Amino acid sequence: MEEICRVCLNRAEIMVNIYQGTQEFGISIAGMITESTGFPVEKKDSMPKLICLPCREDAQNAFDIKRTYERSHNFFCQLEEERTAKALYSQAKEPDQDQEQGGDLELPFKCPHCPKRCRLKSNLTKHIRLHSDERPYKCDQCQKSFKDSSVLQRHNRIHSGERPFKCTECPKSFSYSGSLRDHLLVHSGERPHKCPHCSTSFRWLKLLTIHLRSHSGERPFKCSQCSKAFAARSTLQTHLRTHTGKQPFECPLCQRSFSIKQSLRSHMKTHED
Repeated sequence: MEEICRVCLNRAEIMVNIYQGTQEFGISIAGMITESTGFPVEKKDSMPKLICLPCREDAQNAFDIKRTYERSHNFFCQLEEERTAKALYSQAKEPDQDQEQGGDLELPFKCPHCPKRCRLKSNLTKHIRLHSDERPYKCDQCQKSFKDSSVLQRHNRIHSGERPFKCTECPKSFSYSGSLRDHLLVHSGERPHKCPHCSTSFRWLKLLTIHLRSHSGERPFKCSQCSKAFAARSTLQTHLRTHTGKQPFECPLCQRSFSIKQSLRSHMKTHED
């Protein structure tokens, strides 16, 4: 059993032990397989403990995709929370129709921070959270907490895997309506976020925000080790490796490793000759 690959069950000239050493993100191949598939990989099982290089690359890619998806999911979750908070706050600033018709006597509970009035004290309590840092709705799966119960319900889809918003153009589905709207731009080719300073446009607001810093010169992401600063967080993370010496992108065919993925891609072409 030891001479064959654990994944494809074929023999190969070069194979590596899935438990020895760590790969990108400081995790072994066994850990990557466990996290990507949900099935525990343990040394005590009877399966082969070696993996061929193509399968190792597949495991690394699957793990990388999963981590990227989680980061994107958390980002969209934060966007949804901000959208909901802004919508609720906008409602709070608008005159209540009942207030206009029935007057203050029918809406006895007034917000101490803005003109909003409520008929029920419980509604006022909920509204006041918009002005404070109180987050009473706590997720029982992670450390996050929220101001509104509806936002918590949407957040729980991250843990349940529920994806009720389905794309009509492809098999993909999403946990949030905003995520689906952003995805549909891939099919339509629409780039609604246009730079006011040049002809560049973007599908997503986050990319436009980063681009605008090239015009303003803003560099909010500052290195803690030197005086350099960057327009994007990802650029800062790449730069930090010049201080730590970390080289997470490892060539599967030789012992070389690199601090950025593009350098690894260029290096892999030397093996094609």
